[in-house]
Amino acid sequence: MTLNVPFEGTITGSGQFQLFRVQVLEATPLLIRLDDGAAGHRNELYVNLGSAPTQSIARYQSTDATADQGITVPFAAPGTW
Repeated sequence: MTLNVPFEGTITGSGQFQLFRVQVLEATPLLIRLDDGAAGHRNELYVNLGSAPTQSIARYQSTDATADQGITVPFAAPGTW
């Protein structure tokens, strides 16, 4: 993904996932937001530096029982998130 460029896509079915990578060139706050138009959905968001996050290994996670999720990394180090 490119920083500051929204992605529009669809995840169909329960238990599906989608993996994104973004390159951070210099230390900066990083805001990641997932907007789901269906209020009854339950999404989870995981963020990690340098490797793909999982439910058990993630530096940051948002797992509230809601459709919309967001994570703020206060000072994202340079690298691949």
